[in-house]
Amino acid sequence: MKNSGFKDEILKNIQKKKSHLCVGLDTDYEKITKEGSIETSIFNFNKQIVDQTHDLAVAYKINLVFYSAYGLEGLRALKKTNQYLKLKYPEIKLVAECKRTEIGWCAKMAIKELFDELLFDATNIMPWYGEDSAAEYRNSKQKALFVICHDTNKSAVEIQDIKLKNNQ
Repeated sequence: MKNSGFKDEILKNIQKKKSHLCVGLDTDYEKITKEGSIETSIFNFNKQIVDQTHDLAVAYKINLVFYSAYGLEGLRALKKTNQYLKLKYPEIKLVAECKRTEIGWCAKMAIKELFDELLFDATNIMPWYGEDSAAEYRNSKQKALFVICHDTNKSAVEIQDIKLKNNQ
């Protein structure tokens, strides 16, 4: 998916802020101050980070598992965080860290979840199933896409660089 709007807006924000900072909001509920419900605690923690970093941040990268691990309250905290960012700091881009590998209708539902429901501007995918697992995302022209072609973790080579018997 080509999205020059996302790229242009990020570059403009980099120049304006003189920063390349992308802040990870991978909030671990077990490690933060508890302020009532899970939703309230996570949102308040995120809000503090956002309010302290917005002047330097050009993007926030949010790993969905840190929110979905706490069920509906965690997901409500994520949505509330993204709504807050869109309302208060609309120039800052939101990147969904979730490494999706969906095809067909499932990919359409993931796009609806990430972009329409959770308000992300970009996501990453791992097109393990080939072109089919990137096609729907590429058709979503309003949003940006990061394609993970090869992972950097040590054991990734066990699958991603495997040598077959014919040395291919």
